[in-house]
Amino acid sequence: MKLRFKFDYSVFVLLLMSVIIIEANYWTLLPKLRINNDLLRMIWAVLMVVVLIVSHFRMKAVRAELFWIVYLGVVLLFRNAQLLRGEYKNTLLIVLCVISMLVCTYKPEWTKTVPVLLLIIGLPNLVATLLFYVNNKLYLRFIAATYKTYQAGTALGAYGYKAGIAGHYSHNGTYLVILMLIFFSILFSMKLRGWKKAVVIVAAVAALFAVFLTTKRAHLLFGGVAILLTYYIANRSSGSKKLMWSIVIGAILIVAAELVIDAVPELSNTVDRLTSAGIDSASVNRLTMWRYALSHFGENALFGHGWYSFGYAQGIAYVDGAFAGAHNVYIQLLYEVGIIGFVIAVLALAITLVTTCKNLIAIKKANSDYLFAATVSLSIQIFFIIYGFTGNFLFDQMFLFYAVSVAISFAISANMPAVLDCTGNRLQKGAA
Repeated sequence: MKLRFKFDYSVFVLLLMSVIIIEANYWTLLPKLRINNDLLRMIWAVLMVVVLIVSHFRMKAVRAELFWIVYLGVVLLFRNAQLLRGEYKNTLLIVLCVISMLVCTYKPEWTKTVPVLLLIIGLPNLVATLLFYVNNKLYLRFIAATYKTYQAGTALGAYGYKAGIAGHYSHNGTYLVILMLIFFSILFSMKLRGWKKAVVIVAAVAALFAVFLTTKRAHLLFGGVAILLTYYIANRSSGSKKLMWSIVIGAILIVAAELVIDAVPELSNTVDRLTSAGIDSASVNRLTMWRYALSHFGENALFGHGWYSFGYAQGIAYVDGAFAGAHNVYIQLLYEVGIIGFVIAVLALAITLVTTCKNLIAIKKANSDYLFAATVSLSIQIFFIIYGFTGNFLFDQMFLFYAVSVAISFAISANMPAVLDCTGNRLQKGAA
């Protein structure tokens, strides 16, 4: 009897996506557990090659891909400050992400499973945040066994739940928003009933509560906006009533949040940060970085100072957090790659978003089984594009989440006839 092993395309793509999602969630924790991130990236690169081989190098073209290929040229050729200094890790990360967007378009079936992977792999962040909130001693034990030092934003361990098991409380905020978007996407895209619907609602509320706990106002506000915009785009063909319900739901959530804040004293930290925007230290540092970038933009307006050069600028080195980036990807793009690079990057983001919106509207109309995947893809893209006004997602590990969402969108877009023809299973499973 001969044993035969079938090289299934979707299995290898899902393995590739799993590696990306694991690094996205735990890139600061893994080295503390003696798991080398470089090893993960080697596995990542090998899996991309395997995916190409299994698909017989057949990749279906999507128009938006062209802009990301040109963007990759900007990263590599616009006087990359990291490469000029003999460093490569962030540049390699971006190159791997963009290539991953492009090589997984042969078949779309894997896209239906990726949101589940995002949920399962990221769930420990939510569990840890809530557990550390209830019992800070668990957090102290975790720190003693891993980081050996308190993460930023935890007030020297007094509020360990803010950072959870992430390396920074801002990273934890992003991880929790991703989970929140997935839970709300389930509610938007699946016809759940009874206890199943109740479980998802409780999980969505728990994720929202956890985002509150991080005191990250941008994550809280932009995550909420992403939820409302995704709901509106998915239901825009249903008329103005859906829009009104979106507004009503948003208002209810805001009122409920205010009631929760009044009931839970610890959440006053979030209110303090929301009401101190523009005058707290984090806001002042951002304003300083933005002014510096814009004031020096004109020195080389067309091509900029070079990719990733902002973090090395001596004139801004004294500002806390400047090495990580300007905390506004659009201003940083103008400073680093000038008008030409800025236009290319914004076009890549915008055309990809429009493509994803069109996909979702068509899938919703056709009642396709890909609705959940398309909804998650759109909500993550909306969040990061808005978050880009105060964050660095194009320049750090958060880009991994965005890349996964784009890979989903490209695979769906490249196979729209098959995607629109796949109907029925979603509703049957939801009603079960």
